[in-house]
Amino acid sequence: MEYVKTNDLDINNGFFHFTRIDNRESIQKHGLMAVAGGENPAGSDIFNKTIYFAKGVKGMLEAIDVWARWEYEGYVWRSNNRINHGFQGYDENTMLLAYEKMYLDFKDRIYYLVDFKEGKNGDFEYGDIDIKKATDLRDKQGRPYSVPEWMYGPYSNWGTTENQNNEQEIWNMNTKIGERTIPTDRLKIIETEKGRTDALSIILEMYDRYRGYVKHDQSWMYEILDNFITYAKERMRKDKDYSDGMPDIGRRKINPAKQEELQRINKITPQDIAHTTINYMQKNPGTIAVGVKEAGTILNLEEKDINKTFTE
Repeated sequence: MEYVKTNDLDINNGFFHFTRIDNRESIQKHGLMAVAGGENPAGSDIFNKTIYFAKGVKGMLEAIDVWARWEYEGYVWRSNNRINHGFQGYDENTMLLAYEKMYLDFKDRIYYLVDFKEGKNGDFEYGDIDIKKATDLRDKQGRPYSVPEWMYGPYSNWGTTENQNNEQEIWNMNTKIGERTIPTDRLKIIETEKGRTDALSIILEMYDRYRGYVKHDQSWMYEILDNFITYAKERMRKDKDYSDGMPDIGRRKINPAKQEELQRINKITPQDIAHTTINYMQKNPGTIAVGVKEAGTILNLEEKDINKTFTE
């Protein structure tokens, strides 16, 4: 798997996807697969296989801001609404709990730079609809519910009741619904200038380098993001995992049990992986894919059928 430094990224048009570190080896072998639901399903996600991603550094940072809002509302829900919803004025102590959860969460993730192809026959199209925004998150009159409207942040565009805007936001883009795998030659793991690949390190470096690009009169929009970054920097200074000389968290050894658990959560079956392997071989004759014989066994392909993919 190739790596790319943060200062070599296209800050306006790069496509960024994050995932658990324990997915790293599976992705390296089989590519990045569309999933339905996954770890954090919302609304109709459980029915639609897709890959979520952010466009540009603005989309990346807005996604972190939204993540904090989403985590905060999770605490509100678990409190049986004894805590204010965000749109009512968020509770600062509860938001600190959300920041801590995010801190630990992003320590356990990595970012990929993904070469998604745009267009009718590509992976996505600009102007595609955010299914949840169009259906799950609006009332019968077409107005967004107060909680998701706050969670989507003030930078998201819902349009009006008469003229709804249901297009995907740059922080919440997704590939066309359905089976899809991005091969490894279109994926690069992002690393900081010092060679760290955990998502938390990536977020802090990207924030420090590019937060100033946001117009001054729009800074109020990113109060929650700014406060999270302040929290994370202070927390990191006390975290032994980030002491000088400590190994890169993102390159740690994979936990096989955790990897299997994530595949179950993402509903990725051995048959899915096998189909992906065989399809790659058929589209790239003459190449050798990891696990092709195992894939043949899973799909009950005969030896002659497997060999055919090498010679077509």
